[in-house]
Amino acid sequence: MNSPATPENEYEPEIFYENNSIAGILTPKVETPLVEAPVESQVDAPIEPEVETPKPDIVRYEGRVDYFDLNSTINGWALNLNDSDAPVVLEFWADSMLLGTCETSLPRPDVLNAFKCSGLPGYAFEGETLAKARSYQEINPEVVFAVRPENSGFTLKFTNSTQPAETPETFQEEPETGADLALMGRLSALEGEAHSLYGIPVRADSCVGFIEAIARDENNLIWVIGWMQRDDLVDRPVIIQDDAKYAAGLAYTLFTRPDLPPEAAGFVGVLQTDWQPSTDTAPIFFIQIGTGRHLRAVNPINIVPKTTLISYARPHWQSAKSKHNLGLQHLVANSQSWDILPEDYSPERMAVEDVQVIAKFGCFVTGWAVSPTKKLDTLHLRAGQTVMSCDPAVITFKPRPDLSSVLPNGDDVLQRAGFSAFFEGDIEDTDINDLRLKIVYNDRTALNFQISPKQVRKISHSGGATRLQTIYPTIMAEPFFPRMAKALRRLDKQRARTITVLQAQTAAHAVVFATPRSQSDIFLMFAGIREHVNSLPNDTGIVILASSDEFRATAVFHFNELKRCTDHPVSLVFVEDVRLASYAVPAVLEKHVQAKTFAYVASGTHLSAAGWRAVSQAREGLTFFDVGNPVQPTAAGEASFSCFAWNVVGIKAYLDRTDTPAGGLESLPPASKLLTLARRVPGAASALFFPSPSPLLHAINSRFES
Repeated sequence: MNSPATPENEYEPEIFYENNSIAGILTPKVETPLVEAPVESQVDAPIEPEVETPKPDIVRYEGRVDYFDLNSTINGWALNLNDSDAPVVLEFWADSMLLGTCETSLPRPDVLNAFKCSGLPGYAFEGETLAKARSYQEINPEVVFAVRPENSGFTLKFTNSTQPAETPETFQEEPETGADLALMGRLSALEGEAHSLYGIPVRADSCVGFIEAIARDENNLIWVIGWMQRDDLVDRPVIIQDDAKYAAGLAYTLFTRPDLPPEAAGFVGVLQTDWQPSTDTAPIFFIQIGTGRHLRAVNPINIVPKTTLISYARPHWQSAKSKHNLGLQHLVANSQSWDILPEDYSPERMAVEDVQVIAKFGCFVTGWAVSPTKKLDTLHLRAGQTVMSCDPAVITFKPRPDLSSVLPNGDDVLQRAGFSAFFEGDIEDTDINDLRLKIVYNDRTALNFQISPKQVRKISHSGGATRLQTIYPTIMAEPFFPRMAKALRRLDKQRARTITVLQAQTAAHAVVFATPRSQSDIFLMFAGIREHVNSLPNDTGIVILASSDEFRATAVFHFNELKRCTDHPVSLVFVEDVRLASYAVPAVLEKHVQAKTFAYVASGTHLSAAGWRAVSQAREGLTFFDVGNPVQPTAAGEASFSCFAWNVVGIKAYLDRTDTPAGGLESLPPASKLLTLARRVPGAASALFFPSPSPLLHAINSRFES
């Protein structure tokens, strides 16, 4: 379920009331990290069209009447959903009489963001058309006004709180879907109206209320709570006088507060404005421009987290009466918001149980989500400032009967309560400290979950990817697998670059050994080196690549024994994973040993006497020392990157240009082109064992490009 609030030993005032005095309500401070994130728009996904699904040749429309005032203007927006760039000719009707027309030609960026389209969808009826409407209304008080696209049966809905007439059929409560979109449209219209009122002088003559708390929204909205004298309005244009003048649109809902007289009420609302609150100023909010009626903020301004403000406001919404009530609630849980809301804000519950991250590739999330009434639509993940969406085709749902205590009598819901999802995107290490999962439901509301860094497991090499098969048992068949395989091959190569030098001595030619993964095989490797090292040319050195794990002490002990028995240069370097030691060869030899040529013997490979003679002589180009199979001693050996010789320039260029296999160079046989160019030495080495690669590793390397 949602992250529980964790009381701290620190308290802060939640809301300040000011009504001739100030009183504070103290509540435990809830640490809910809020990180500003880029938001695609101020409004969310488009509302479903009013008409039935049309045939392809029928024009589909969507639109709203955001502001209706026969004395000033009628404005809103309209879109041709088939061609958003095409202007829409709108007709203004009074009953069955056409009063006038206009064409969409005004900018409405909020609408374009919501519908992900281009064009100029704004419109306005003014002048002569409104004069005709006023005249008609005087003669026909019961008139029903309507705005329709030309030659269409579609009628634009009204979102304005000022009704053109007592026509309940035309003006009703906000629809259950799209209430937040309607509210955003209304706020945009009010802010635009406030801009047109800039020239009216403002003077703070009559204070009619106070704003007691303010919360900034990552959607660039300002949430406010306080009290004011009652009137008949629930939205209005506002001029904010602060360090400068700012236009704003304000929509709110009223509720009864026992500490206020009957003529006053508490309110919670939202401002759309360019103004940003600061504790260093004392803004004045002119809510009836030209009259001096205004609201003041408590001084200093009480800026609180949005979750704190919403926690206080939520119970009052149950008794509040306003056409914006539903819109405000939807806006709080809007699918564009990443706020972590109080657990009891909605009946929906969710939890994240496992998170696995592949750096520079993506994130795998397993968890559950239940809702008594809503259906999961999409999943999104925010990592720092990066937002990723899950392809619906790769979401897996699972039964979760163990959640019956969370949702009693929800057997059908629990059949699909568990989920596994993959989010493709670039996740940095620092982003792991701020991971949030968003579940968007089919009504466009959302539920967010803060993922603890303790829940995250990083997959830093191909071997760690086996855990993903518990999430996606057939992961090799998933559409993202080819890209994942390439990312894991890249990680293996990068992981080998982390080296720690215990001792390094220069040599013109080096024989490089990767230590085996058992104490007995390490002993066998060093025994062979001590036996043959003094027969090598003087310019040849021994380089040991060992893992700094439980076998580190064994490697250090035998290395010191080796130093005492030879005057040849010897070096010991630690790598993170000896499986990937071949990828560390260029850096070790070029930077620390300064060798020009080398021979490499992988972990689990044992040189024969012929091999020891060959490794000191192989200094001309690429040479493969054939590795024999101990189970079939009479069979011919195979060319392999588990035992080869080359020059440092050649191996470095090869690794820089080539998509290398996961698990080290030796995990795949050399490409046929390399075999035709290379020399081969038969009977030079034998394998201590032939490991069988896992099916997953084989699949990761199946698209290897040599």
